[in-house]
Amino acid sequence: MSYTLGTFTWTENKRAVASESLTPPDLVDVTNEVEAGTTVSIDFDKEPDVMKVGVWEDDDEVLKQIAGNTIILPDEKGDFLYVIRAEWPEGDALYALSIKTVGARP
Repeated sequence: MSYTLGTFTWTENKRAVASESLTPPDLVDVTNEVEAGTTVSIDFDKEPDVMKVGVWEDDDEVLKQIAGNTIILPDEKGDFLYVIRAEWPEGDALYALSIKTVGARP
C-alpha cells in the first residue's frame, strides 16, 4: 500500500520536529486499486503503540482504534480516502491512504 505522510510531531535525541500539512484529500497522489472486501495491512518500519483509522467524509474523519494493523475494505466498488493516525513514544503522525475498490464480491 502506498500512503502519504501528513502532519506529524517527533522528538528524538533532545530534538523536536513538528510539521503541518494539507488536508488528507490534498495529500494523496497515488490511488491503490484493491479488490473490494479485501483485508489490507498497514505496515510501518517501527510498529506504532496506537493506530486509529477512519474514512474521510465531508471534510472530516471518524477514527476508530484498530487491533493489529489491518482494515477490511467495503464489499462495494468505489473510491475511499482513509486517514491513519499513528502514535509512538517519540511522537505521532497522520497519513492519507487513497483506495479504489474494484471487482465487488458476490
